[in-house]
Amino acid sequence: MWYCSQCWAEWGEGVSRCLICDADPGPPEVFIGRLAEALDSGNDALIQRAVRILGHLGTREVVPHLIAVLKISDNEFVLEGTARALGAIGDRQAVAALSDTVRSGPRAAREAAAVALATLGATEALTDLRRVEKVLGALGLHAIEYLEGRQPQPPAFTQEPPRRAVLEGDPTVLLREYSNRPTCPICALMLEDISGFLAQWPHLAALFSVVRERLRQSDGFCGEHLRVVGEVTSSQGLGAVLSAWVAHVAQSPAGASNDTPHGEACDPASALPGIAGCCPLCRLCMIAERRYLEAINGLVNDVSFREAYSAGRGVCMPHFRCLRSEVPPGALRRWLDQTQNAHLERLVIEMRSYTRKHEQRLRHEMTHDERYAAIRALRKLRGNPTVKPGISASREPRC
Repeated sequence: MWYCSQCWAEWGEGVSRCLICDADPGPPEVFIGRLAEALDSGNDALIQRAVRILGHLGTREVVPHLIAVLKISDNEFVLEGTARALGAIGDRQAVAALSDTVRSGPRAAREAAAVALATLGATEALTDLRRVEKVLGALGLHAIEYLEGRQPQPPAFTQEPPRRAVLEGDPTVLLREYSNRPTCPICALMLEDISGFLAQWPHLAALFSVVRERLRQSDGFCGEHLRVVGEVTSSQGLGAVLSAWVAHVAQSPAGASNDTPHGEACDPASALPGIAGCCPLCRLCMIAERRYLEAINGLVNDVSFREAYSAGRGVCMPHFRCLRSEVPPGALRRWLDQTQNAHLERLVIEMRSYTRKHEQRLRHEMTHDERYAAIRALRKLRGNPTVKPGISASREPRC
């Protein structure tokens, strides 16, 4: 996993350059320097993101900057995030500043500082912790008990399940894991990559002008993906999207494409990093689909994968056509055809049962597979429309 040095986006190893601002991966020391500079920016949202990344990276050379934030900031969320970052980094030079936060900081920041002190094993802070014991929560009390030797492990914040970064992980391992799911494994993995993109993009669009400029150069999102962005984006992030787009149209109303919102302007043939004129999510879909198709094409020679694939539901028809076109004629292509036919026949049986049991008097007999057969049939025939299956194999506009 790596961070973009320009917009701080988080990417997996399958991304060779940032899909949000189109920057190349920069030297780590330059990125850390930019994060340290952001701590002095006065922008609380920017500082929050910077301290979270620094805590994740465990960068000890920025500890003095983080200590300065603890002493200067009056934002409760910034103070809490900074205390967490110092605890994650584990440098004892932060003990004094964390003790000050325990004595006089906001409640959430006190709790985070108490956990950080316990993580650092700072028994010298016990006096300060006991003085505020009545206003500490469960984690703060656990920190006191740990430092007193009454708990075997230091307290820890509840961690959210780790999200796979966009295009992170070995695609062959991921496809093995997803091959027995009830949906097309390629569509499912692409949808996860889109979710990872949208989890960070709106926030970055609100923070960094380079992201808004990149959006302006690409003529915005296509119709299908603009709908998806609108469903998951906060008002601040969506405002940044529309502001950049409207500014672009205002600067060049004659040359700006008015078809993009309705889905006519994006050409996947140009959906490559560094080329303007393509929806950012279409570009991501093209790269992700090519990555997973190449991986599954290499896996069809593996007997264990073929067994798992046969037992599952297989890929959707658009991805099946892409995959079949890359497998040379012979035994493997015949196996692909036979397996796809078996999956379709199974779906036909379920659809017939679904239709027959849809009457009121028979609905109680409907199995789980039969209940969702219609949705699976649509996904089998067309794939998930959000990921635009087949986009990497076509030169025609698909947006």
